[in-house]
Amino acid sequence: MRIFLSWSGEYSRNVADAFANWIPCVLQQVDVFMSSNAIEAGDRWDEIISEALNEIDFGILFVTDENKEKPWLLFEAGALAKNIARSKVVPILVDTKEIDFTGSPLLKFQYKNFSREGVFATMRSIYSDIEDPIIDRTTLTRCLEKWWPDLEEAFDSIEKPKKSKSKPKLSEDERFERIETALNNVLGNLSRVSRPKSSTPASFSSNGEGVVRMLEETVSNDGASGAQRVLRGYDEDDLDLLYDAIKASKVLKNLKFRPLIIDLLQDKISDIRLPF
Repeated sequence: MRIFLSWSGEYSRNVADAFANWIPCVLQQVDVFMSSNAIEAGDRWDEIISEALNEIDFGILFVTDENKEKPWLLFEAGALAKNIARSKVVPILVDTKEIDFTGSPLLKFQYKNFSREGVFATMRSIYSDIEDPIIDRTTLTRCLEKWWPDLEEAFDSIEKPKKSKSKPKLSEDERFERIETALNNVLGNLSRVSRPKSSTPASFSSNGEGVVRMLEETVSNDGASGAQRVLRGYDEDDLDLLYDAIKASKVLKNLKFRPLIIDLLQDKISDIRLPF
């Protein structure tokens, strides 16, 4: 049985990493996939993640206050939902509450809080899907009780992100518009996940703003080299889309890495138009 751990942002990644080390102690019949420890330098990370998503039996999303509307997390959530039953996708709320989560597409899944009860329930749900388990439910409970303090200790050692004192408050209309935009931009092309390797790679998004937001997220997680790998999926058929992305990058508010993103887009356009 294969479990996919989805994260976005350093804090979420550290929590997912703690789970990746902890889950095999409780459930020895599972294979845990987490992009940061399953992808070697030089690998095509987009192909590896796409292949993994097609082979996953259960997905856990680590949701924090800073990533709950991030395009990449929503993309992986949608990809998991496309390939496996929604009941087998569990968002774990790390430092966010239900009231902060209102309106998010992730609420379509049955989420759990990061707590003893929430984590135990998630592990029991995974256990229920294991064919011919080597331990019974009583032994599972004993394993959970034994190893829970280790997970708590690992979690407590993770540096928590500082809360912004001047975090702007969004109106409900702005909040829903942001969520809808992210969902439409990122999940609209989920067919690329199941596209055969031999076919032409599809664009990550269908409009300029979506491309920019995806690059912003990728630069945050993987730096400029990661964004360059994303842009490899675009070709001469996407030139208009890339031009729209440059226009969007110049006017979007609160855009991180604006100069870098514009340079990356311009370089990609030059590579397409002048391939020598």
